[in-house]
Amino acid sequence: MIILTIGDTSRRLSSSAGVEEGWVTHHLRTCRPDAAPPGVHVRIAGPSVALNLSAGEGTRGAVTSRSLRPAEAQVVELWRARGLDRPGFRSGQLVAFLHQLPDVLEQGSAALPAGMAIRDVSGHALWPARR
Repeated sequence: MIILTIGDTSRRLSSSAGVEEGWVTHHLRTCRPDAAPPGVHVRIAGPSVALNLSAGEGTRGAVTSRSLRPAEAQVVELWRARGLDRPGFRSGQLVAFLHQLPDVLEQGSAALPAGMAIRDVSGHALWPARR
């Protein structure tokens, strides 16, 4: 289950096909009276992932009392690779994250074979994390 919240509006996403770029862009624009990104929250709950990710105005950094599972670490790496951990993100970055998320979740449900990496569309390794 993936729930996207922008400002006070939430939408449940069943797959990357459920991501409507126009809806995301519209809500980001209407919630930004001062041009600062509004609060965006992505809640992900599944067999191998239980995460709440936040970006934008009025959000706190990630707080966890446990180590991330491998699939969760992959999701966090994708979040960072899309620049959602930095201020001033754009709607395209959020849409790109949401489009790639189902594939990362599917791949994360099984261990990656030795030497394999998850790469973004530019060919940059997202997992294993670059050190």
